Amino acid sequence: VRTAQPSRTHQIKHGRNLIPGHLRLGITVPGTRKLLGKLPSDILDTVNKLISPNKNAKEPRRPKHNNINGHVIQYYFHQLCKKDGLTACQRLRIDHPKEIGIANVFV
Repeated sequence: VRTAQPSRTHQIKHGRNLIPGHLRLGITVPGTRKLLGKLPSDILDTVNKLISPNKNAKEPRRPKHNNINGHVIQYYFHQLCKKDGLTACQRLRIDHPKEIGIANVFV
């Protein structure tokens, strides 16, 4: 497993697309917990209100969220990004720089 990022010269020489720096940031497990701890207590209600009804049926187009999941988290951080243009990792790096670094594992 390669843990170091290839240098810019290596990327250019081998014709790889350069990935913008903010997309190469990774977050530790403790950092993820800190981000999730910032979710407002009413986030599920907020996101569930956005689920539009299906006009041809009594059920909504998709089920309501019962728990925090990727859709809920993505909505919350997208709203924050609209305010200041920062990604979740960029925002966390300001307050907790040890929790953010160059990603070497992607899931």
